[in-house]
Amino acid sequence: MVIGGVIMFAGLLTITTCFYLWYGEPALLRRPRHLLLLLLLLLAFMLLAKWGLSPTVAQPYFLPLATLGMLVTVLLGVRLGLVAKR
Repeated sequence: MVIGGVIMFAGLLTITTCFYLWYGEPALLRRPRHLLLLLLLLLAFMLLAKWGLSPTVAQPYFLPLATLGMLVTVLLGVRLGLVAKR
């Protein structure tokens, strides 16, 4: 039951992000290197977040999740950084 909710929530986030990229950032869709950069950043931070959720007490302090929003803002723009931050 919980896994179905997680999958639905992830699907909803994916759909809204794709919708924003299609209508809000159409120039980004014509730059495959920028899309690849965004994909690699998101995947890297998802893997780091998975590692950071382990039971070690000090481990979450080594993973500043706000860094993803900052990197996307600096590399790809403010509007896209706000979307990647959520």
